[in-house]
Amino acid sequence: MTKINPSNIRFIKLGAGGAWEKDCIETTNTIRLGYEAGSEIHKECINNQWDNCYAFWSKHSGAATNHVRQIKDFYQLDENTLWITFFGRKLYWAFCSSNVIEESDGSRTRKVISNNGKWSCSDINGEELLVDNLDGRITKVQAYRGTICSVELEDYLIRRINGETIVEVEEAKNAFDNLKEKVEKLIKGLWWQDFELLTDLVFSKLGWQRYSVLGKTEKGIDLDLYSPSIQKRVFVQIKSDTNKHELDGYISSFTSEYKQYGYDEMYYVYHSGLGDLDIDSYKSQGVNLINGNKMAELVISAGLVEWLINKRS
Repeated sequence: MTKINPSNIRFIKLGAGGAWEKDCIETTNTIRLGYEAGSEIHKECINNQWDNCYAFWSKHSGAATNHVRQIKDFYQLDENTLWITFFGRKLYWAFCSSNVIEESDGSRTRKVISNNGKWSCSDINGEELLVDNLDGRITKVQAYRGTICSVELEDYLIRRINGETIVEVEEAKNAFDNLKEKVEKLIKGLWWQDFELLTDLVFSKLGWQRYSVLGKTEKGIDLDLYSPSIQKRVFVQIKSDTNKHELDGYISSFTSEYKQYGYDEMYYVYHSGLGDLDIDSYKSQGVNLINGNKMAELVISAGLVEWLINKRS
C-alpha cells in the first residue's frame, strides 16, 4: 500500500451518537452529512453559493459560522483530504470522492475511493489502529459535539497510518528489548531456589494470592494461587531447566487429576529447555508456559529488576 500524503485532515462524526457508523463503515463505505434543511440548499452548496445556507443557520442557531464551516468542508474539501472517524474502539480512515450525493432522506454522502473503496482501520503495514494505542490528542475528537472538525498532531497521525515510528519510540523499544535480554540472562543464572522465589514474587506482584506456602506442600505443585480479579484458581510448577517429557508428565497430571480439585489452569514456569516450543498451542488445554523471555517481561512489569540485580550481585 502506498504511503499517504493528505492535503487536509478532518474528523467526521457519522450521525448523532454515531448512529450511521456501522452502515457507513461496514456497508455503504461513505462519509455522511445530516444537517436539517440540507435538501433545501443542496444545489446552492454544490454551486458554492453559501448565502442561503448562512441565512438559514443564522435564523436557527447562534453558531451559524461554525455550522456553515462544517458543511463547506463536506462539500468542498478535495479528494486528497484524509477523513477519520472512530468505531469499535478503532480509528478508521479514508479518502473520498468529491462528488456529493443527496440521499432520499435528505442526508448527503461521499463515496470512499481509497483502500479499494473501503474504510481502513489499519496502517499501511496491516497493523490495526486501536484507540488504546493512539495519542489522546487524536482520540479526544470523539467528544466533539459537532460533525466535522480538524485534528491535532496531523504529522503524528500521518506517520501512524504510514506505519512509521518516531525516533524516540524506536529508541525506547530498542532499549526495552536490550533490557529484557539482559534480565533473561540474569534469570538464567539464578540458583533454583532463588528462581522459585522470584516466580513467587512475580505472581504476587501481579495480584495472585497464595493458598499454600511455597515449598512443595503437595506433590506436583509449587504454588497454589487464586486471582480475585478473574476468579480463577491455578497451580504453578517451577522448573529452572526442563524437557518435553517432563512437561508432558505434568500436563497429564493436570488434565487427569488436578482439574478435579478445582484448578482452572496450570502454569509451567522455566527459563531453559524446550527450545522453540509453540507456547500458544498449549493454551487451549489450559496450560500456560512461561519461558525465560516471557519471565523477563513479567519481572520488568512487576518492578523486580532491582531485586534481581541485587540477588545476582
